[in-house]
Amino acid sequence: MKDCTAANYHHHVARCAVGLSVVAAAAVLAILAILGVLAVPAALGSAEPVGPLPKGPGFQVKALRGATFVIRAPKRPASSGLVWRVARQVNANVVRQVGEGEDRLSVWLRFRAVGVGTTKVVLALTRGETRKAYAARTWVITVRKPMLS
Repeated sequence: MKDCTAANYHHHVARCAVGLSVVAAAAVLAILAILGVLAVPAALGSAEPVGPLPKGPGFQVKALRGATFVIRAPKRPASSGLVWRVARQVNANVVRQVGEGEDRLSVWLRFRAVGVGTTKVVLALTRGETRKAYAARTWVITVRKPMLS
């Protein structure tokens, strides 16, 4: 091992510089490897998009900007492996999801009306995070400005 301390550095400038650059390169590679390892699970963790949707019931929701509201879908037994998930992109300029949960009979999602406009919230019943939808529900959300008193 080279002695690259300050006292001996002037005697071994070339060898110490090469040794330090190898150490620096190894450190960079180690950091890249760690980042790569962390990035792969995140990419693998994203759900597959839901494919074609079967016909399903539709619902209308009218809300004032600033209000919160809840949509519900019937809960399936855990043993079925079927889960409700958001199937299509929601216009975040109109509503934003602020919560979710379940009770004995239903799965629910809570939204806040953030801007005037119309958007759809589409839920699909899938087996885990797979592409095939077994059922669908669509809510058309219309948000308007509150009336001034």
